[in-house]
Amino acid sequence: MATEGELGQIRVPTCLFSSRDDLIVPPTTGQRVLDMLTASPDKRLVDLVDSAHEATLDFDLERIGLEWLSFVREYARSPVLD
Repeated sequence: MATEGELGQIRVPTCLFSSRDDLIVPPTTGQRVLDMLTASPDKRLVDLVDSAHEATLDFDLERIGLEWLSFVREYARSPVLD
């Protein structure tokens, strides 16, 4: 797991999910982490509006699955990144 100091070294496309109603992780954390991914060629933040901390057990499960699958499929067809 990357620490904050290492996030700028991540050089792969990254998709983050963040819930605005999460009581464990502050909602601002997603954007803060995204901003630290300075070497990532593609970075996305998906704002989850119908879930809390355990979003995959909540109402956003289907949305998470569809967004993740779309993201993975996009890069499964791409050439390897340098």
